[in-house]
Parts: sequence; C-alpha cells; structure tokens
Amino acid sequence: MKKEILFFVLLLLLSGCGYRVADMPKMSVYVAPVENRLNNRATLGILVERAVENRLQQRGMTLADSPVGADVVIQLQLSGNGRRTLQSGIDNRMTAGREMISLKAVFQKKTGEWTMRRQFPLVTQSPTQSRFYYNESGREERELAGQMALQVAAWLVKP
Repeated sequence: MKKEILFFVLLLLLSGCGYRVADMPKMSVYVAPVENRLNNRATLGILVERAVENRLQQRGMTLADSPVGADVVIQLQLSGNGRRTLQSGIDNRMTAGREMISLKAVFQKKTGEWTMRRQFPLVTQSPTQSRFYYNESGREERELAGQMALQVAAWLVKP
C-alpha cells in the first residue's frame, strides 16, 4: 500500500500541472522610424519607437538595422484629431486635459501584412496657479508610449 501511494505521489510531482509559459518566436524585427502626425507632441514618436524596441528585446527578439534582412518590419504612425477636453477643479487650481491619440501599426512579413489600429487617451494634469510650476507631460507621454508598446508586441506574437 505504501509503495502505491509513494508511486502516485512521485507521478504527481513529475508530471506537474501542465502549465507552461508560451515560447516567444525568435525573429529579427525592424522598427521603422515613427511617422508622427501630431503637431503638439513632437517627442512622443521617439518615445514610442524606443518603447517598442525595448519591449521586443525584452521578449527575446533581435532588432534589425535595415528592413532587408528582417523577418518582420513594423511601421508605426501616430495621429490625433487635435481636440482636447479640458476640465478645471472647483477651486480652479488644477486643469486636466484629455486627448485621443491614434496608433496605426503595419506589420509586414514574408507571408503578408496586417494592420492594427488603436486609440489611446492621453490624460494630462497641470496646476493653473502655483508657486512651484511643474510639468509632468514627459511622464504621461512615457506611460502612453509603454502602453502602445505592449499592444504592438502583443499583436506581433498573436496566434
């Protein structure tokens, strides 16, 4: 009886539960310079390009220097309608703005191409009256670039 129980316990320990992390495909990716059509967000294109490259490297992909030898070419485009929603607090000390940024990503493989389109809200806050002025738009843009990079990386490895 003890041998049967010991055998069953060893069988459970060796078999595991079957859960495993999906393997990321090893491929070379060329990220083209971002086409930034936003008039008021000049640095956002650079932030998105760097965030996408960093996310792909974290996932084990290699970055190609040119589109010629790459397995996948990614072309990114940022645009917006230029409309902002502004809202002030009751005491008029803080102003919050919301702007919709559109991301278009075109993935080109040897087998074909597909396009991803997403809308991302960029929420900004700034004080209207303060002894110490601070500008956190850089932090907010970096967070938005990180969200965009997650979406691009997820679409690249989607089944």
